[in-house]
Amino acid sequence: MDIWNEHGNESVLQTREKYEELVGDKERVSFIRFKNLREAPEPIPLKNMLMFLGLKRLSRKGFYVDKETADEIVALMK
Repeated sequence: MDIWNEHGNESVLQTREKYEELVGDKERVSFIRFKNLREAPEPIPLKNMLMFLGLKRLSRKGFYVDKETADEIVALMK
């Protein structure tokens, strides 16, 4: 299955070229489909989010947070 053809219209990536630039020669990639995704009434600045998570920068590979941490982040944005 070509994941871009199947789900590219749901991606924040504007073109297949941007997708291929991100994925490179990786054999396996994943897409995450969010339900009810919306902009936060009070967004958290990136520098504050990084401090909250104890990170210096965001990894291009991504990272996971547990449900408790995710709930805390969501509560901060309400």
